[in-house]
Amino acid sequence: MFVYVMVAKPYMKIGISNKVKERIKGVQTGCPVKISRVVYFEAGSSAERIEKLLHSRYSASNTWGEWFIYSPARLKAIIALFPSYQELDLPFTYKDNNAQLYRYKELILDCYNRHSLGELLALDNEIAHITNKAIKRKLRYILSRYVRKLKKRT
Repeated sequence: MFVYVMVAKPYMKIGISNKVKERIKGVQTGCPVKISRVVYFEAGSSAERIEKLLHSRYSASNTWGEWFIYSPARLKAIIALFPSYQELDLPFTYKDNNAQLYRYKELILDCYNRHSLGELLALDNEIAHITNKAIKRKLRYILSRYVRKLKKRT
C-alpha cells in the first residue's frame, strides 16, 4: 500500500492506494484542476495510520476530505519525512493530450472572437488528424458549438 500526495494547484490530496497510477486517473476525472505532480512512498500495512497522521498534521489547511491547500513548504516537509519517496512522471501522452486540448480550445475561442468562420472550419481539418479519440470528440463538440454560435451572429 502506498501513501501519495497529488498536487493540483492550489490544492494537494493526501491519500492511499495500491495502484497509484490508476488512482491518478480516477482523481483527475473528478478534479477540475490538472494534477501536476505526484509523489508517493511504500508504506505497507502502516499506510492508513500514516495517512491519518498527515491529515491530522495538516488539518489547519484542510479544505474538504483528503484535500489540503498546497504549499511548496508543506510538500517539502512531507517529502522530508519519507526520504525513500518516488515521484511519478505523469505519462507523456497525458500531458501532451491536455496541452493539445487546451491549445485547440484557445484557437477555437480566438477564431470565434475574431468572427472567422473560415478559420474555425479549417481547424476541423486539423482536429481530424488527432489520434486520441476522446480529445478529438471533445474538440469537435466544442468546435461545432462555436460554429453554430458564429453562424447565428452573422
